[in-house]
Order: sequence, then C-alpha cells, then structure tokens
Amino acid sequence: MTHIYRSEHSDMNGSSWHVTVHFSDWCTLLFYNLRSLYEANSRLRTSVGEHEQKEKDRQQLEARLQAMSVELARAQLQRSKTKATQSRTSEEIDALLKPIQTQLENERALVKELQQEIEDLKTDLDEAKEECMDLKDQLRASEQAVERLHTQEELLRDMLRRAEEASNAEQEPLRRNTPQMAATDPTVSNNLRTPSTQSQTIDLERLLSYNTANTPPGSPQTAQRNPSFGNPNQYSQAMQKKREELEVAQKTITHLRELVSDLESSGMRMEEQQRVLKEEIRRLERNAARNEAFNLEYLKKVLLSFLEAQEEKTRKPFLMVFAQMLKFSPEEMEKLNESYNVFETRNRYTHAPSLLSYFSSSTT
Repeated sequence: MTHIYRSEHSDMNGSSWHVTVHFSDWCTLLFYNLRSLYEANSRLRTSVGEHEQKEKDRQQLEARLQAMSVELARAQLQRSKTKATQSRTSEEIDALLKPIQTQLENERALVKELQQEIEDLKTDLDEAKEECMDLKDQLRASEQAVERLHTQEELLRDMLRRAEEASNAEQEPLRRNTPQMAATDPTVSNNLRTPSTQSQTIDLERLLSYNTANTPPGSPQTAQRNPSFGNPNQYSQAMQKKREELEVAQKTITHLRELVSDLESSGMRMEEQQRVLKEEIRRLERNAARNEAFNLEYLKKVLLSFLEAQEEKTRKPFLMVFAQMLKFSPEEMEKLNESYNVFETRNRYTHAPSLLSYFSSSTT
C-alpha cells in the first residue's frame, strides 16, 4: 500500500507550490535524516568530550605551568642566594687570604733581608778574623823585637858596667900619680886613657856584631847603628835610644793588644747578632708554617663540606671556593666544570655513589 503525502510550500514572495512524496521515500529520507542526526550528535558528543578533555589538559598544563613558574621563581631565588653566598664566600676567602698573603710576603722579604744581613755579617766576621790574625802576627813580631831590645839593653848595661869598672880600675893608680906625671910630661894623661878607649871599642864591636846577627836587615835598629862609640857618653846615648825604642815598641804592643781585644769583642758581637738573626729566621719560618697550616685546615673543611653535600645545587658553589683557594686558571676551571658535570649526569641517571664514598674507599 502506497501513501501519498502532499505538502504545500510558499516562499517569501507569496508564491506556493505543492510537493507530493510517497511514504516509502519519506521513511527512507527520515531514516537518513535520523542517522545523520545521530552521527552529528555522536560527533558533537565526541567534540564535547574532546573539548572537555582538552580543557582539562589545558587546566592541567596551566597548573603545571604555574607550578613550574613557582619552581622557577624559587630556583631563581635560590640561585640569587647561592650567588650572594658565593660572592660573600669569595669575599671572605679573599679577606682572609689577603692579610695572610701580605704577611707571608713581608716575612719572606724580611727573611731575605735577614739572610743578606747574615751573609754580610759573615763576610765582616771573616775579614775581622783575617785582620785579627794579621794583628796577632804583628804582635808576635813586635814581642820578638821587644825581646831583642831587652837583650840589647841588658848587653849594653853589662858592657857599660864592665867599661866603667875597667876604667875605674885603670885610672885609680893613675889618679894618684897624675899630678906628678902631668907636671913632667903633658901627653901622659892622653896616653893613659888609650887602653880604656880600646877596650870600649872592642866591646862595642861585639855588641854591634850581636845586633847584626839578631836584627833583620833593613830594620830601623840596623839603619841607626854607629860602628863605634868614642866615649862612655855614646853608650848612654845608645842606651837612651834603646829605651826610647823599647817604649815605642811597648806602646805599639799595647795598641795592638787593644786592637785585638776590640776585634775579638766585635767578633763576639757579630756572633751574637748572627745568633739573634738565625733565631728570628726560625721564628718567621714557624709563623709561615702556621699560616700554611691554617690555609690547609680551612681547605680541608671546605673539601669535607663539598663531599658531604647531597644535592647538586649545594655542591656546585664549592667549585668557585676551590678555584679561589687553589688559584685555578680559566682552562683548569673549565676542565673542573666539565668533570663535575659528567659526574653529576652519571650520578643522576645511574645513582652512582656519593663523592664521600669514593674518597673513603680511596683512603682505606
């Protein structure tokens, strides 16, 4: 059975038309329309679900972005704090090391000056010892000359005494007969004195020969000798001259002894000064050793803090501390950063042991 439907349609101009549709065609059309509507509804629901999922994803992404922004702000704040801490640490290290280094340089310069003073004092001491030896040689030569002068003086005294005794013995009987003999012959008195004069000349020649044998050539005593004395006054003059020479020699000996004593005192003062300077050098070396021990103790504390740190952000600032204390060059600092980054990367993905465990295993 076929049903026919008629429908009238009109447009905006008022014209109308009639559409005649069979029922089967109408059902088919309705089925297609319903299916299209269902598909559209399904697509709409799918779109709505996708939109809701995307909205959720967007909200999640916004939440994650906000959390990451907070984390970034926290990281930037921590980074700023780390930089400030690193800057303060560097300043503190520089402030601690600067006076120590200045003191160490001053003490090293002082040690060099003291060593130079010691070398100068050693040179002066050697020169003073040589001068002292020369003065001692001069003193021995002067003492030998004085001994010779004493011997000559004793010999002159003995010769003068014998000459006076011989003259008195010869002239005693002549004095008694002189008035009578002088009255008869005036030349007798002159002839009577001849034997005494001859004996004096012989004794004087013996003295001169003794002086020639015991006095070095070219000495003042040799240059001032006279081969003979005419009368006993010349003996007195010779003795007076010998006494003057003896006094001069004794004064020279006294002066030389004073010089030797002064040189010995100067040598003792120099040795005492050298001992004080050596003690000062030892004190400065002990101070330098204490300063180096202080630096090593501080470096040990920093190294332990670096090894005990568990997080990368707390470990990395110590690298700058090491660079400051150990005076790393830019190339060495670059190698250190590369090695540290490699270690941190390996530790992050492989859960490698801590640095302290490596250090402990290497020291056992």
